[in-house]
Amino acid sequence: MEISFCRPSARPFPPNGRKSADSTLNFILDGPESVKISVSPEQAAHISGSNASLTCSAVSKPAPEYQWLFNGLFQESGQQLFIAALDANDTGSYTCQVYNNVTKRSSSSSRNITVVEPVSTPNITSNVSSFIEHNDTAVLTCVAAGTDVSYTWLEDDSVIPNG
Repeated sequence: MEISFCRPSARPFPPNGRKSADSTLNFILDGPESVKISVSPEQAAHISGSNASLTCSAVSKPAPEYQWLFNGLFQESGQQLFIAALDANDTGSYTCQVYNNVTKRSSSSSRNITVVEPVSTPNITSNVSSFIEHNDTAVLTCVAAGTDVSYTWLEDDSVIPNG
């Protein structure tokens, strides 16, 4: 969008001695375009209890207004969103909506954030309290807390196959 307007000269006598003509000023108004969200720290998954900062940028003249949404719900206005002490409830889609108040145009971008619980120290229990070597059978159970925990049993540093 281009806006042009005329403004008469404020000087009664121009420096070259000729009468001053009206001057035309052009302002280019555009955007918002190229909306981008950067996340710090940039990683595939964030550990529960850590912090994350999301920053939104866009190409726009004049500078745009920014709004943040989490899973479609308004969170706050501003170019940056800071989330302290992340937990599993912070996993989801973060959207930056950008609006140019002059061009009346808007644009947006979204990023998914995943928060995981760290895996706890495993607890191994047995159904037998005392063993007689080569005579007893025992069932060992391994339990650990965290997000997407998987278990691998080893004997003498070799993986014991399932089954």
